[in-house]
Amino acid sequence: MKIGIFSDSHFDEAAVDRAFEVFLREGAQKVLFLGDGARPLLHRDLLHDLPLIGISGNMDYGPWPSERVIELEGVRIYMTHGHALGVREGHRGLIRRAKEEGCQVALYGHTHRPFLGQEGGVLLLNPGSCTEPRGGSAPGVAFLTVNAGQAKGVLWPFQKPGVV
Repeated sequence: MKIGIFSDSHFDEAAVDRAFEVFLREGAQKVLFLGDGARPLLHRDLLHDLPLIGISGNMDYGPWPSERVIELEGVRIYMTHGHALGVREGHRGLIRRAKEEGCQVALYGHTHRPFLGQEGGVLLLNPGSCTEPRGGSAPGVAFLTVNAGQAKGVLWPFQKPGVV
């Protein structure tokens, strides 16, 4: 299963549309949103015919929880915005929380900087921001492919060839 992931849209509807265009074109079967800009997304999945699972970030005041655990294709995935776990200072709290929940993957946002790596036995993935990147990164999204208990991530900047 191919999953589109994005974060920190900060209510920029054009950036959200751009993200969904990429997800649809690249064959995503589900979309995960990692907070900060949740309100305009509450019914976006109905517009694009892609199931959307989201969490709230520190800039959101909506109905989504601040963290959640999902299981897809035998992979347990921890979702958080990350601000409450101090992700700007490092991944220790994020890894600890993912392990407490028995997760192989931890997805987070908040920093506006893309990150993909394996730490402490947990696959960490931050798609960066689809609208306000930091640290010299480009706006973009990410993909997570899960199959038979295995997970693989890829960062996907919008400036890739062929990306609108």
